[in-house]
Amino acid sequence: MSHFSTVKTKLTNRECLIFALTDLNLSPQVHETAQPLKGYYGGSQGQSAEIIVSGRTIKARADIGFKWNQSSCVYDVIHDSYETVPKLGKDFFSNKLMLAYGQRMVRSIAAEL
Repeated sequence: MSHFSTVKTKLTNRECLIFALTDLNLSPQVHETAQPLKGYYGGSQGQSAEIIVSGRTIKARADIGFKWNQSSCVYDVIHDSYETVPKLGKDFFSNKLMLAYGQRMVRSIAAEL
């Protein structure tokens, strides 16, 4: 059954997250306020995010969203694993994205020094 799930992350830096998604050829759409996500069946299921990867980017029917969680000061990932796992792999968020994000964080910190 297709539905959105929310996953807690350690992603805190908006700019590094956007660059990491770009590095992974995911073409993120960035919004100042949260926008509705497109789900497998077309509706948003009440989910929205400030950074959105269109499902079309990965040839899927559901978007991937990164929503700022004000209380924990991190981005939560909102995705439909029925759609994302076959297209990106089951370790995409915990491995590939975190690696690209970490590389961007290192570059950002190095540039400040």
